[in-house]
Amino acid sequence: MLIIRSGFLGLLALLLSACQTHNSLELQNKFVQMERSSRLALQQNLGDELQLRESTLADPVNRPDTLNVNSIFDAQQFALQHSPRVAAILLDLGIHEAETIQNYIAENPGFELSLMRPEHGGRWEMEVSLSLGLLSWLGRHTRQALSDSESSVWQMQAWQLLSDELTQVRHHWLQALASKQKRDTYGELYESAMVAADFAQLLFDAGNISELELLGSQSIAAQRRAQHLQAQLQADKKASDLQLMLGLTDVAAISLPDQLPVVEPILSESIAGQTTSVLELAQQHQPALLLLAKEQQKNQDALALALRQISLRQSGVELVTERKSSGERQLGLGFSLAPPVFDNGDAELAVLQGREQRTLNQQQLLIEQTASQIQNALLDIQSSLQQIDLLTQDELPRYQRMMDLSVLEYNFMLRGTFDLLAVADRALDAKLRQVDAIEQYWRARSTLENLAGSQDWHSNSGVTE
Repeated sequence: MLIIRSGFLGLLALLLSACQTHNSLELQNKFVQMERSSRLALQQNLGDELQLRESTLADPVNRPDTLNVNSIFDAQQFALQHSPRVAAILLDLGIHEAETIQNYIAENPGFELSLMRPEHGGRWEMEVSLSLGLLSWLGRHTRQALSDSESSVWQMQAWQLLSDELTQVRHHWLQALASKQKRDTYGELYESAMVAADFAQLLFDAGNISELELLGSQSIAAQRRAQHLQAQLQADKKASDLQLMLGLTDVAAISLPDQLPVVEPILSESIAGQTTSVLELAQQHQPALLLLAKEQQKNQDALALALRQISLRQSGVELVTERKSSGERQLGLGFSLAPPVFDNGDAELAVLQGREQRTLNQQQLLIEQTASQIQNALLDIQSSLQQIDLLTQDELPRYQRMMDLSVLEYNFMLRGTFDLLAVADRALDAKLRQVDAIEQYWRARSTLENLAGSQDWHSNSGVTE
């Protein structure tokens, strides 16, 4: 501890004035000011198209009367503006930014004033003490470096959480669209079954079919109706889940596209080659990997600060200037040393070195896990594309041709109504499988984009659209 005693109150007043000038408590909106730099850094990672709210403490954003979510972009923008989860991420980021600023600030100087009078009378003696923390001041630059590293860590962690949240928004949007499309397909199946059941009733009334055949047609219609009701329930649930993700559960009406986006990609590399390309992109952009790199830098700065503090905290310097009541001045210089008898800092350094090694191990493990997950996502994409190609190029055209021929034969009284409707049912079943395959493709691609940390992975991995 460095202690300076002087009777010059002007120096103390100057220091206190300077401290008051830069006191963060004078800010009108302290939290918004402190979170601004971190929010700007997060916005840079997000890009120019999607926009964060200016502040979570500002007035609420106007809520739409009807929720038109026509694209993934619309869903993500709604989430950034209204989702409580996104707001929580931003608030935590602001809190950590304020904590970082607090750690950045040096300790306030200490002030002590005392008046003393001799026991047998005489002039009053005045002593003014101004103390400045030696450890705080000499370790200031190292502490600032650590604070900057911590700020980078929290910013990257917030970006990771936000990226995961936007990925979940994409998945929920895709699920809502797929459920709506399946509901419509089951509706067509139900209408087809009802037409068959009504026609069977006419044939039964005319005595052309047995009661067993009539009951069979009605049973199929009842089954299709149950499937349609279940699909309707599932579509409503998925739409509700999407509204929850967007933070807009109080909006009564939600509008979604009728179909999932069309898939027409071309794969020009092997799975192994694409895995390597996307992994290289992930090491440059994935928030989780970048977070560990920031964490490692923070560990190194914390170790440097600990080494500096250990070398300084055992000693102290004292400079004394004192004026007696007789007018005599006394000057003195003192030095104190506390030998490391019990605590020499070895345990603290061991903890920090262990954290540094643990982060290195986590980095290696995460790289291996990311490579495996990228490969699995690419395999899912490849499988989905194969299924979509099979359905689009083979099964659906075959069913369409079968429908054309069945209608032609039906017009010439060569095929019955039930046979015609059976072909239509099989065609609609193929459409359901196509919806599942398209949803699987987009979900796998969304997962891959999240792993890569970029939506431009396909331009670097041999995939074009």
